[in-house]
Amino acid sequence: MPRILEKEVMTDPAQCVAYANYDKTQMIETFIDKFVSVYPNADGSLMADIGCGNGNYYADLCTTLPNSNFVGYEASPEMLTLALETVTNPKVTFQQKYIPYDSLPAQTYDGAISTMFLHQLPDPMVFWDALKQTLKPNGFFMMLDMIRVDYVPPEQEIFADEFKNSLKASFIITELSQQLFDANIIATIETVELPNNFNIVFVYGRI
Repeated sequence: MPRILEKEVMTDPAQCVAYANYDKTQMIETFIDKFVSVYPNADGSLMADIGCGNGNYYADLCTTLPNSNFVGYEASPEMLTLALETVTNPKVTFQQKYIPYDSLPAQTYDGAISTMFLHQLPDPMVFWDALKQTLKPNGFFMMLDMIRVDYVPPEQEIFADEFKNSLKASFIITELSQQLFDANIIATIETVELPNNFNIVFVYGRI
């Protein structure tokens, strides 16, 4: 299936609420488990969250990494409104940034995370460029996203339309490998199958 772009920034309030309310428990738990297994000494770091959305994983993330601080970057003002209503931990702050039109602070962060964001970008290289720009030397990162498939299997019909559109806009493994090569980033690509035959991909490494 060729990649079908979705709207780059969610601005419809109803769509943002529907996306935020979709049950991502399994994905959140999988992400946090993978993160702490790859970076067991990350607690205490200053981390950027690129494309943070409504920040619905911060309750678990801040419990797991209680000494870390996070800055969530998000282009959608509607999503940021939801994030500010949901996240009350003082170790998490938010800023509105529209990559690639807004730049992130240079060599500022010990680490960076990004979940379900890469597929929203027409040009994915702006993400990898932003990552290289904002991380300190030897800074660590972990990216999670969907994997595009040739068709939407019947067991995925339960997904909201927003997730189906995101699935069609996502990348396949060979495309991710090419992006990393073009960005001159050495990283691990790892796929995980969640329930309902839903595949996600982790990309992690250091800059």
